[in-house]
Amino acid sequence: MKKNNKSNFFNITKTITILFVLLSIISLNANADTIILNSKNWQDLYLSSILAGKTNNKFLYFLNLGDAEIKTQTLKKNETIIILESKNPVVKNYNKVIDVNGFEKKPETIYYDDYKELQKIILENNFKTKSLKEKLNNLKNNKYFILYDKYSLEALSAAPIILKENYKVLFLNEKTKDDIKKILKNSDEIIIAGHIPIRLLRDINYNKLKEEGKVKKEFLNYPIDNAYNITTYFVKKYPSEWGVLMTPERVDLYSLQEKIPVFLYVGYLQELSKIIQESKVEKFEVISGAIVNIAKELEKKSGKDLKLIVKYGRTITKIKGLEGELLELDTIRTPYPYSDLKIEKVEYYILKENNTEKKLILITFKNTGNVNSRFYSNVEYKDNSLSDNYTHTILTGETFSIPYYIEEKETQNFLDNKNKNRNEVVINTKFDMALPLRKNILNEEEVPIIVKEITEKKTVEDNSNIIIKKVEFNDQRGKFIVEIKNPSENNVKIKTEIYIDENNVFTSKEETLKPNEEKNIILETPYFEKSQLNFDKKYSITVYYGLKDTYKIKNINMKILEAKNIFSFAILTPTTYAITGVLIIVVLLIILLLLKKKKK
Repeated sequence: MKKNNKSNFFNITKTITILFVLLSIISLNANADTIILNSKNWQDLYLSSILAGKTNNKFLYFLNLGDAEIKTQTLKKNETIIILESKNPVVKNYNKVIDVNGFEKKPETIYYDDYKELQKIILENNFKTKSLKEKLNNLKNNKYFILYDKYSLEALSAAPIILKENYKVLFLNEKTKDDIKKILKNSDEIIIAGHIPIRLLRDINYNKLKEEGKVKKEFLNYPIDNAYNITTYFVKKYPSEWGVLMTPERVDLYSLQEKIPVFLYVGYLQELSKIIQESKVEKFEVISGAIVNIAKELEKKSGKDLKLIVKYGRTITKIKGLEGELLELDTIRTPYPYSDLKIEKVEYYILKENNTEKKLILITFKNTGNVNSRFYSNVEYKDNSLSDNYTHTILTGETFSIPYYIEEKETQNFLDNKNKNRNEVVINTKFDMALPLRKNILNEEEVPIIVKEITEKKTVEDNSNIIIKKVEFNDQRGKFIVEIKNPSENNVKIKTEIYIDENNVFTSKEETLKPNEEKNIILETPYFEKSQLNFDKKYSITVYYGLKDTYKIKNINMKILEAKNIFSFAILTPTTYAITGVLIIVVLLIILLLLKKKKK
């Protein structure tokens, strides 16, 4: 009986879901205009969705050409239509589709290049349609919600706040910062959200705005933390029984317009369940059947009896040939930061260096996510363990080989084939974008990596050496510059690391130094600034280096110099070197000509 009841409930839920999606597409305010977005860019979709939500207008967007044809048929022939079409449309010149379908009114079509131009059009109310223009004029204020354009998490979580409190949305990046800086001069209230590079905020006078008390609240941590902080902020200010659960890979723009809290799942169940537990939310719209199990797990962890309604598809009833047919759910995929780390290989070898021998385990990690990741490892063998001294940072797409040296007294019988456990190495590695590290590298059995068949693979000789000459920090460019020399007769590969504190460990890309070559190694620091450095203190500089198949460690404590001149040769690119060289030659020629003239 219980199974039948559950089945009946699920069938009812499905019916409600289908009707809900139907209503959201074709049964909004009959007197409303219809805003149609014709673009593949997620920022455009977001901005136009917010525009429609603010003005209580109907909103349509297209997934593909077939989707455009279906949705066109749901429109009434006497509707007032505003088409926003980017340079990257789903259907080129969609207004022609409207023309050939016999609509009574000619649509207002606005062509634009990118979201920078679209947000300006919305901000300046550059519409001809009288009803839309009037609605926007009635909403006029100087409240702004500034979002970083790289990832979508903050934007999705912020949608209900933006609509409830009528903020103007502006995406910030290098191209838009100058325009935004001008706009914010006369602002009454600002929220800034996003993992935004410090120098970008500095360029829009963020510090000055903060001092003057114009910044209401900022969410400037890592993207997922920002998203969860925004949701927490919203549920406290606007307690709601309803919430919407979605992933950034399946975003329902119509649900974003409902002004209910948005809960984003990107792998952090514990954090998300805590927000749910502390909120008033008891009912959830679950976007797509793919995350039903996640919703159930959140229900379990939050300790609440949640009512779940799954939006898994849509039907359209008044189109010939499609009656009762279930179509794909209207969702879009948006970019989000994804932290992932793999162990590529584990090697054991004897390193010969200047008539001495060292035995080590070399673990090579690869960052397969789309963001820089921090990681920390504990390596266990027999009854012994080797650990990292601090967290490392690995750049997107890069590999990082960490040598773990085995003390001589521990190496005896390490590779004893008579005892199967002698060869077993257990690697516990935690990783994530930020501290605390919340993810583990696990094998298929969801347990730490166990390397069972590690053998004495090789004995290698490596007498290479490197010299760390100086370290500079350029605050204007946001870079550490480490000058390193290779005094040996062979090519040496190097990866450089600077440890400031647990929250600030910076890593370079892997570089190769030719024999007797000096090179400036760059370590990017977009979220770090001069005020965090003590120029009187010595900091740990570590270089992982060696020949083709080896990695050694050189560590030195050095003071960091401030690179005051932004044209310092330590930060010049090859192109800049060429230009600088030409300028020097020109100056020298002028001097020579003047000297010749003087002699005459």
